[in-house]
Amino acid sequence: MEKTEFYREAREDLPGPLAGVRVLEITTTWAGPMCGNVLADLGADVIKVEIPAGDVVRGIFPAIPGTDVGFAHATVNRNKRNLCVDIRTPEGLEICQELLKRSDIMIENFKVGTMAG
Repeated sequence: MEKTEFYREAREDLPGPLAGVRVLEITTTWAGPMCGNVLADLGADVIKVEIPAGDVVRGIFPAIPGTDVGFAHATVNRNKRNLCVDIRTPEGLEICQELLKRSDIMIENFKVGTMAG
C-alpha cells in the first residue's frame, strides 16, 4: 500500500484526545521533552519553558538543512509552544508559577530537589 493511499482518508481537523489539557513543561535533554511531545501529539496544549541559553539538545545533532534547528530538538519539541524564561530569577519563577496555576499538568525532569522552594 502506498503512503498516499494509506493516508487518503486521514482527517487533520479533528482534535486529539487531550485537546483542552494544558501542560507546563520545564524539562531538558531527551526524556522530559519526549514526554511532552507525546502529550502534544495527542492534542494537549504544551508550553515548554527553556532557559535563555536554550536546551542542550539544540546543539547536539546537526541542523535541519536550511535552518538553525537541530534534528533532535525539532523532533521532541514539535506541536509545542515555547517560552524563554530564566527560572533562576524571581521574575522567571513568578512567570512559571502563574503558568502553573493555569495548567493541568506539569512535567519536569531535573534531579530531586531542583524545583523545590
